[in-house]
Amino acid sequence: MHSESQVRSLRRLYNRTLWSYIGIAALSVAATAFLVVGNMINNGQALHWVVAAWVGLALAAVEYIIERTLYRKGKKGAFILPAFMMGLLALYVLFMKSGLIDGLLLLFYPLVLGFVAGRPLIPAISLLRDAGALRDGDLSEAVGRIKAGTHRKNTESGRGAYVLFEDELTREVHLFHMGHISPLHRYRVFYLPHSGLAVGEVIPDNVTFDPFGNPIEREVEEPITEKPDYSEESYAEKADYTEESYTVKPDYKEEPTEKPWYQNPEAFSANPPKPEPREDTSMPDPNSPERIRAANFGKASKICKVLTFVFMGVMFFGVITTQSPSMMALFFLMIPMIILSEVFKSKELKIRCTRRTTGFCVDTVRRKSGKHSHRYPIVEFEAGGVTHTVELSVSCSRDAVGDIYTLYYDPLDPDVVRP
Repeated sequence: MHSESQVRSLRRLYNRTLWSYIGIAALSVAATAFLVVGNMINNGQALHWVVAAWVGLALAAVEYIIERTLYRKGKKGAFILPAFMMGLLALYVLFMKSGLIDGLLLLFYPLVLGFVAGRPLIPAISLLRDAGALRDGDLSEAVGRIKAGTHRKNTESGRGAYVLFEDELTREVHLFHMGHISPLHRYRVFYLPHSGLAVGEVIPDNVTFDPFGNPIEREVEEPITEKPDYSEESYAEKADYTEESYTVKPDYKEEPTEKPWYQNPEAFSANPPKPEPREDTSMPDPNSPERIRAANFGKASKICKVLTFVFMGVMFFGVITTQSPSMMALFFLMIPMIILSEVFKSKELKIRCTRRTTGFCVDTVRRKSGKHSHRYPIVEFEAGGVTHTVELSVSCSRDAVGDIYTLYYDPLDPDVVRP
């Protein structure tokens, strides 16, 4: 049986992922309509444009199937989407250089619309199919580990990853979209069947589950070690301990030791030992002024991030449609929004993440940001007796597995950390 906290975590991940996909699709539709809807009405090519949009949607479906097939086989598939985008760009250049009629060149826009808007809508449809199961709490379950040799793959949205998870009972390999988990532990995973969206919890090696989902402890077989066979022949050669062997004796002098405090009360009263500081295990009040201030910083960070994309879109489409260099002035509004977004996010994490701990790197993941890519550590630590696995926002090398990291986490939500 799954707990209410797991359903709540999966619901938060579901809403964040679904609205991210829908937002990307809606922005693509709005941008393309802003560019070409006037030409479509004036030229009377609505039917041709609809056909081109469906062709773009079909290309998006083909790209999605190829990418997921590679992921399920444990191979790299992140290059498929950029390859399709480069192919569309090459097609656009071909249309321009070949001197074809303007109507054919304009068909490129609905083609791109069908691809760019349809690509996030495909996984969004899978999420919508799982809405009923999530609402009723009817989650699928698997117990096992990350498949050996599996590397994490970037997701289209959020900071999660695709992982290959092998069920130890059925030996079936699932492709899950979930937060980071460690390859060192067994996990009980609750997931949505169509989208693969999942959350997991660490379980001990001596625990299994009955068909109703109830935990059952099992005996873990200890490795049998063979005892050496001591026979009479094995003692044939014995040390010759004679009286002469003890003629030279080491000179052992008893070192003076400090008396305990109860035998020396004067010294104890003059210099009492300082008590070791205890870890603060009290939980902060979620409605305290500090937590409210942190929430306000988080909202401000999100607003600045949204304004960044708005200014970027207006600048890009404004330059294309009006050919006015004055639209580049929006670039100087984007820079403060980017800086303020990071500043507000840093302040939010500094207020929320107050518990200090150490964790060790169990894996690394590479993420792309524009033309550059960086590798980040996946760190495991314990908080309140529960094992957590998170991704840190500091770059690392490929050989960082096993390194120790100092981090701060949120006592109310240990999966929120800052390095």
